[in-house]
Amino acid sequence: MSEKTDPVIRVAVPGKLMVAGEYAVLETGQPSIVTAVSRSVFVTIEASDTNRLDLPDLGLSGVTWELQDGRALFDVEDSRLVFIGEAIAAIAEYQSDRIACGNVEVRSELDDSSGRKYGLGSSAAVVVGVVAALLQLTSKTPVAPELVFRLAAVAHFRGQGSGSGADVAASTFGGWLRYNSFSPVWLTEELASGKPLKMIIDGPWPHLVIEPLTLPDGLELCVGWTGTPASTGPMLERIHRFRTDEGPEYQRFLGASNAAVGLALQGFAANDASTVLRGLTANHEALQWLGCAARAPIETELLARLSSLANDAGGAGKSSGSGAGDCGVALIAPRLAEELRREWREAGIYPLELGPAPDGVIIEPGAGLFSS
Repeated sequence: MSEKTDPVIRVAVPGKLMVAGEYAVLETGQPSIVTAVSRSVFVTIEASDTNRLDLPDLGLSGVTWELQDGRALFDVEDSRLVFIGEAIAAIAEYQSDRIACGNVEVRSELDDSSGRKYGLGSSAAVVVGVVAALLQLTSKTPVAPELVFRLAAVAHFRGQGSGSGADVAASTFGGWLRYNSFSPVWLTEELASGKPLKMIIDGPWPHLVIEPLTLPDGLELCVGWTGTPASTGPMLERIHRFRTDEGPEYQRFLGASNAAVGLALQGFAANDASTVLRGLTANHEALQWLGCAARAPIETELLARLSSLANDAGGAGKSSGSGAGDCGVALIAPRLAEELRREWREAGIYPLELGPAPDGVIIEPGAGLFSS
């Protein structure tokens, strides 16, 4: 006879890299390309009568929380808990203030050993992991990835105050994705409308497109880290000001980005490496133009060097994400990849040992879920 014991749920969530369509993806109908990567966040949750949170990578241990007026209140004040608090609040709101109690541990390999960020979407991956773990703890059936994505997208959006959800999608579904945003303006209006969150989550999300892609034969992803962490918020503010003040010029950028990403997507669909490279190069040029026009340091000196070395080697390189530091990406023939990494090292760019991750969030019930 099986005897139920305290459930233990283990969740692994990949990080992400934006490959094409940065900034434009925040607008309705604009495509982007994003991939999950082979470094992860790990969340373990065990049913308990108390709510305890351990984040050893951040030096936080034994943090407790309680739900009060729809908010997760922690016994310590730390801005790094914002995203986890929003994840807890979103689940509670969706489930009419019902949420499982448990001891949660979060570990990450998305940053370096000193805590410096690579720009692999750690906050999104943590939110996806916490949402998936808390949902699965009380569910009798496997949790649907679509529900994890939507709840995590809302929680991450609230925590960041903006965002397209592309990083959340990559961490949830894995692999290479074409991603069109649900529109941040739409989500802002929905959340402010007074509708129950369950109605928003379970209803239609207009404009949202999440489609799997297959990288064409003859291409390898290379990732280089500049050694300088970037902050997304200030960059988004600069681009937003440019969008507001220089509307026609911003529309010019959107047109260029749409054409470039569209070309790359044609290459993905046709298994045509050269078309993908041309699309990536055109997107790089569009982002360079945006940075100059908006006076935003999207492409730093090292990111420019990363891209030029990739281009000279026969591939295509560009900044990834908001730019201004963090990582750059390149697609190149596999036989040329190691030489490109060597040239990056000589230029002071640190190649990261990671590649695309085929799987998104993986939820594994622990051995203690049922025992004989």
